[in-house]
Amino acid sequence: MLLVQVMIANPIFEKADVGLLPLANGLLLAYAVPAAMAALARRWIDIEPNRNVALVVEAAASILAFVYVSLEVRHFFDPGFERAGFRAAGLELYTYSIVWLLFGVALLAVGFVRGVAALRHAGMALVCVVVAKVFLVDMAGLQGLLRVFSFLGLGAALVGLGYAYRRYGFDDAQRKQS
Repeated sequence: MLLVQVMIANPIFEKADVGLLPLANGLLLAYAVPAAMAALARRWIDIEPNRNVALVVEAAASILAFVYVSLEVRHFFDPGFERAGFRAAGLELYTYSIVWLLFGVALLAVGFVRGVAALRHAGMALVCVVVAKVFLVDMAGLQGLLRVFSFLGLGAALVGLGYAYRRYGFDDAQRKQS
């Protein structure tokens, strides 16, 4: 499913009409619904003695959800997916950063609530990727006060995430040891 949906039938690579409506379009059926189904299936495989199956299902749900939100950003700026490849500029680049940061924080939150270290690690990895993207790509086009405010906003987000991870993330590990 992941290979076909993400790599082969992706509207960035393969011309497809997903509709003009934001959110309620073909991307919802192709990516968000399978991600939700995988997340629901994860709840039913708790009886499975092999933990690797649960990790694969969680990874599939996370990857499909990530691709869905990324493609929705692309759909917002290029509704017909007429632009070839991954080229993006200006506001679209910043929108990817914001959406990916929110998605990473959501993964962290779900990992904290459910006590799943893999989701917390995936969320932190995505946040690290976003930070690298912001520093290396997004900040190159900013100047003056906008650059300063972007650094301050990113710094505040990182301090908040560090506090949350320190407060909730390590408590789970300490509870499991005792």
